[in-house]
Amino acid sequence: MSAVHDQRALIQNSGKMLILDKLLSSMKEKGSCVLIWLKTSRVLDILEDYCLFRQYEYCRINGSTAHEDRISAIDDYNKPGSEKFTFPLTTRAGGLGINLTTANIKLRQDQLVIQQGQTQQAKTVAKKDELLEMNWHGPENVISSTEEYIFFPL
Repeated sequence: MSAVHDQRALIQNSGKMLILDKLLSSMKEKGSCVLIWLKTSRVLDILEDYCLFRQYEYCRINGSTAHEDRISAIDDYNKPGSEKFTFPLTTRAGGLGINLTTANIKLRQDQLVIQQGQTQQAKTVAKKDELLEMNWHGPENVISSTEEYIFFPL
């Protein structure tokens, strides 16, 4: 099996990756710069493979990124005329010294969606109709959102 086939399978075999692929493709066409907050380094690694497959220019940091490398990645992303489309990072990398003003769209892995599948509390579990309504909104509606963050399950 070729590496290209493996990467296509990464997208086509996961509904969450299909949605993210459509979102990012649409954002790329519009010239957006996207900041993606992720919960784990493993998901960050998967997203890095995805960016390489799609040939998206990106920077990445996680909680173990050295301070000098962190500053360099942030400077590369923010410099005028930068070709960097996306900046995936883990939530553990967040905090002091991160100034990513270039990003006009922020995606955040939705921990609530993950927790909803693990809890039986009626007030936190989305109803079937609510989930269907969320899935019916295409990337254009999500991208035009005025929210500070766009949440997605991954």
